[in-house]
Amino acid sequence: MKRPFSFASHRSSAGFSLVEMMVAMVAGLIVVGAVLSFTLASMQSNSENVRATRLQQELRTVMGLVTRELRRAGYNEDAIGRVGRGTTLESPLDQVFISGDQQCVIFAYDAEGGTANQLDDGETKGLRRFVANGVGRIQYHPGGATDPTCGADGGWLDLSDPVVTDVTTLRFCWADNAANHTCAGAAPAGTAVVRRILVDITGVPRVGRDAADFVRTAQASVRVRADCIRGDDDECSQLPGS
Repeated sequence: MKRPFSFASHRSSAGFSLVEMMVAMVAGLIVVGAVLSFTLASMQSNSENVRATRLQQELRTVMGLVTRELRRAGYNEDAIGRVGRGTTLESPLDQVFISGDQQCVIFAYDAEGGTANQLDDGETKGLRRFVANGVGRIQYHPGGATDPTCGADGGWLDLSDPVVTDVTTLRFCWADNAANHTCAGAAPAGTAVVRRILVDITGVPRVGRDAADFVRTAQASVRVRADCIRGDDDECSQLPGS
């Protein structure tokens, strides 16, 4: 028997109207847009975290190299021969010079193969901040036939990676005391000087949306293990061998 025609059953099988389809499309676009926005924000946040972590790791690595070198300052293979000799027998390696702008330090220590109790070629070292092509980097001078200075002499090697990091600040200064991370302004006084050097490094990434948002700082207090024993305490903060 043939089923009679019904407008209600015809409408129920007719599908979506144009208005319903437009509403569904708009709702779908809103959902897709929200998902894309969340995905892009997550990717950007992850990228920023990677850059910030890479910058912090770079500063920590450089700080480790700097502090290890400064701790060796003044080492003398003939140190045992100076015990009980007072200030009458001064080591040529025990002086540490910090430049007036506090961005450079010159020091020395006995290297393997050299002559004990003598400032040989290559035993005077240096650390400094240097700007080239608008990018700050931390440099190290391993020593050579000509002693390094804080000027524009050659032989300096980059410790920080100028492709990754722009070092905006490097500061060396004499510590006020062992407890506080503050500068004393002058080398410690006394004929037997216990020296501690504060080091501050600040850097920003070379690339990024806004480098100012990713400023990172590393700080260290370095105990110079070789004490300076001199008749005149001012000599302890001069260039090695002077």
